[in-house]
Amino acid sequence: MTVATRTKSQESHSQLAIRQALSLCRRHEQPISLLAIELSEVAALSVEIGQDRTQAVAMHVGRILNSHKRCEDILLRYASGNIMLAILPATSASGARAVAERLLSHFKQPLQMDEFQIEVPLRVGVHTSQNNRQITANRLVNDTVKLLRQPASHDAILLSPQTQTLLANSTQASTEPDIVNELLQQQQDNSASAFIDTLMPALTAMAEEDRMVLVDRLLDLSTRTPSRLACQ
Repeated sequence: MTVATRTKSQESHSQLAIRQALSLCRRHEQPISLLAIELSEVAALSVEIGQDRTQAVAMHVGRILNSHKRCEDILLRYASGNIMLAILPATSASGARAVAERLLSHFKQPLQMDEFQIEVPLRVGVHTSQNNRQITANRLVNDTVKLLRQPASHDAILLSPQTQTLLANSTQASTEPDIVNELLQQQQDNSASAFIDTLMPALTAMAEEDRMVLVDRLLDLSTRTPSRLACQ
């Protein structure tokens, strides 16, 4: 009875911590990311190195996580299984994936424990929520933990569909041409006449009142900027 009461208390505290982090991100219109970190193949590991050492490995993973977290990040142990949750407020999809990659990089080399060289079998589910107005703490946790339940996937990092979409959008935005720099480059590389010819289709498509605004701004520039002819 005492154990059950303590477990319910821990779960209540965990839910409260997640709700508070979610409320903060909602208030400041920031994303929130969750990592579900699982020490997989625990049964096989226990047979190989013993239950005590397996527990020591899990504690070591927890210490690594704790040593690299920010003060606003929250580390929790999930209610069942060998899963730890990292709640990362105001963390984008790319930031959350980078955290997962850094964590796994710590375990590229085997962990030395007594006479054993232990390969630490970690899997990390990564879930990011951008629009948090309708999301709940339970939904966030469930969407993250279920990534580790994909039977056909053996990847070390498992990205939720929402996270994959956010990463794709971020990549697309970063690779879109910068029209300002492109126009500046054309202005430097071409004659004035050729550069104006480049602009003509866009100028022709503009409404008359917009063109008049452009003319006013060009006239304003001519009064503020010394003429190149005057400098020669």
